[in-house]
Amino acid sequence: MSTVKCQSDWVVDSCVWRSLYYGQLIESLFGLEVTLHAPDVILDDLYHEPDPDYLLGLGLDLVSLPGAAVMDAIRQHPELSAMDASCLVLSRDRGWLLVTQDRPLYEVARSEGVEVRDTVWAVEHMVLEGVLARQEALKGLQAMQKKGRVPRRNWERLVAQWGSSSKT
Repeated sequence: MSTVKCQSDWVVDSCVWRSLYYGQLIESLFGLEVTLHAPDVILDDLYHEPDPDYLLGLGLDLVSLPGAAVMDAIRQHPELSAMDASCLVLSRDRGWLLVTQDRPLYEVARSEGVEVRDTVWAVEHMVLEGVLARQEALKGLQAMQKKGRVPRRNWERLVAQWGSSSKT
């Protein structure tokens, strides 16, 4: 598990929100001492899994971006969707941590110097910060894995690491 001090502002993409929804871990994410942001176009991407009003009620900060900046990102990185390009622009231009499961977005963001992490890292961070018990994290990750949201090897690694531990 990473013990690196993390940034206080995170951009979270729709894939991560959906995974946390399936794992019933959204409220735990909001328990961290970070500000959670997303581009306002996320509302079109989420539908009702999870309900955007639920996320807004928990404190998600929606950020509007200039269309030209997003279009430039799409032109430079045609492998990205408009949603992914929006997350890239927001995290890159504000210097915020990006949390994504989307491999092309992850790779592009890293190539542009953005600090980027994935869903499993976020769950591990919730445990490290004491807002989520290990067993609840494993239960949530297992639910995500059953929905195809987390690679089995990542879930199995944490089962091996935490499964027999009674801590947290």
